[in-house]
Amino acid sequence: MTTGTRMIGRLAALGGATALVLTGCGNDGQEFCDRVQEPEWSAVVFSTYAATEDPAAWTGQRIELLDGLEAPTDELEDDFETWMTYLEELEGMELGDPEVFDIATDDVEAAREALFDYQLHECLE
Repeated sequence: MTTGTRMIGRLAALGGATALVLTGCGNDGQEFCDRVQEPEWSAVVFSTYAATEDPAAWTGQRIELLDGLEAPTDELEDDFETWMTYLEELEGMELGDPEVFDIATDDVEAAREALFDYQLHECLE
């Protein structure tokens, strides 16, 4: 292999790595983006529960959509876990249960916002 061929190979690899950094979606991030951008759910997967419908119905499809996914980045692991735990807790509640507001903590809202921001700024670009 010539020096020129090796240099081209290195530049191609570097270009691919740069593209992954710039898009924000590596393997896990791309799968995350593909899933949360499904047309039916892209606008609501990280929406706030408004206590106007049955919690199990509201959370069920969101849990199904996100089930099996990992956080799109290491920095969002805690946020993703917080959001999934919230959805699972909410799923077991009844419409009108006052605890739906107790489990919607500041941490849950911060996690929801972080995941929504990632979806908006990394998956839609």
